[in-house]
Amino acid sequence: MSTNGAGEGTGPGRTRSSFGLPLVVAVTGHRDLVQEEVPAIRERVRELFVDLSQRAGERNLRVMSPLAEGADRLVAEEALALGLELIVPLPMPRELYALDFKDEASAREFDRLATRAAELYELPLAAGVTQDQLHSARDARARQYAQQAAMAEDRDAWLAIAERWERLAEEEEAKTKKGD
Repeated sequence: MSTNGAGEGTGPGRTRSSFGLPLVVAVTGHRDLVQEEVPAIRERVRELFVDLSQRAGERNLRVMSPLAEGADRLVAEEALALGLELIVPLPMPRELYALDFKDEASAREFDRLATRAAELYELPLAAGVTQDQLHSARDARARQYAQQAAMAEDRDAWLAIAERWERLAEEEEAKTKKGD
């Protein structure tokens, strides 16, 4: 689905025939999705990625998700299903991040997706935060999450998935009215 933009002349001193910086879409969203809405959300995310891939041209579409429960994982699953590259920036060391998962099944799901990532890295500790504080201090963990969110907002596109997609509901209502 995506191309890297490499042309025939890609060795030292050669000119590329095309130019394609990656287009990175970062995601953030609710952890507790309304289950009845998940299929529609998946469809919209899939449609968005197909559209972006077509529009990206020579640019390689990549998806950035920290793989938190809920929307982050849903988007990562859709990206991987379409053959897109997944980048996983963790807001803190992996073993400490896993403490936020609700159960062992969630931790296994995280591991399954993380093994498919093209890149996985842990963000450095925020100024004034120690690894010991991340075990118990909510404010230290909150600073790490804020740092991760700020990095996500700085990507080419930022996909925020709300628990309820009001636009989706409005569009469905408009389609229904047209059919009347």
